[in-house]
Amino acid sequence: MKYWSELYNPRFGQISLWILLLTSSYLVLETHLQFQYLPKGDNLSILGYVLPASFWNSWLILPIGKVVFFISALGWALLPLWAKKWSDADEAKLVKALLFCVWICVFSYFFVSCTYWENLPWVRHKFVLPFWLLTINALWYQFYAKEIISAIRGEDFFKKELYPGWTYGASVFFIAIFYTFSGISKIISAPDWGSGLSLQLWTVAFGDQNSIVTKLILTDRFYAKVMQSGVLYLECFSFLANFFAPLRLLIGLGLLSFHSAVDLVFAIKIPFESQKVLLLLYFLPWFRTKKKKQSKEKNGAIGEV
Repeated sequence: MKYWSELYNPRFGQISLWILLLTSSYLVLETHLQFQYLPKGDNLSILGYVLPASFWNSWLILPIGKVVFFISALGWALLPLWAKKWSDADEAKLVKALLFCVWICVFSYFFVSCTYWENLPWVRHKFVLPFWLLTINALWYQFYAKEIISAIRGEDFFKKELYPGWTYGASVFFIAIFYTFSGISKIISAPDWGSGLSLQLWTVAFGDQNSIVTKLILTDRFYAKVMQSGVLYLECFSFLANFFAPLRLLIGLGLLSFHSAVDLVFAIKIPFESQKVLLLLYFLPWFRTKKKKQSKEKNGAIGEV
């Protein structure tokens, strides 16, 4: 984990940020107030404990939140363009504009998610990870805003080392812990969760009867138990992805296989697309923590001075 304290070329960081913003936009587009007419029950979000229940009854809050998010997300994504265009502007003002745009994007996503949750009869956990990853990337920009703006204006943004390793490391950490807590919560709610019985019952009720995986699950409890307990162990030990790169890859592939198997088994589609994208992005070895060895000869200077 030494890479947490190192700086890297920002190519992976910027591309992963663009993909993250697209993923978050996809989720924001999905939000609606279809169940707003239902009586409000327990609070499902942090803002639900802060704001009165009557606040969530307004039909305007979600559209306004969406508009603010899309404008700020677009501003953040297009930073390399507008920072160059406003080359004559004062750098300090550009930094302030950038940070304003970045944090408005994060908080508007949070607001839209809370609004959606407070008007749903259930919780959509898939909104959690993008929020934390947006926050981590916002902290990257917060601490390196001046250097980022200066590099973009100098047209050498992708040549300098401006991407801190902790941005990648913290992203992996939150994804891994998210899945670990998912596994632990299953054990707490039902100690025999991995017995295979509940999987068979769900498959009978909601499974696609034409699926090969469905037929395998229903053929014998043993197969169902192996699959269900395997997923449980995989989720519980996902935290190990923080410490070992080879395990991170294996855990990522395992979780992707789990999500794909769910798609194959159930006739009702459980939308895991955003989590698949984040696993592909952060658990597969796109980001290289080992730097290329630099030549000892710099600028042709050799020997004693």
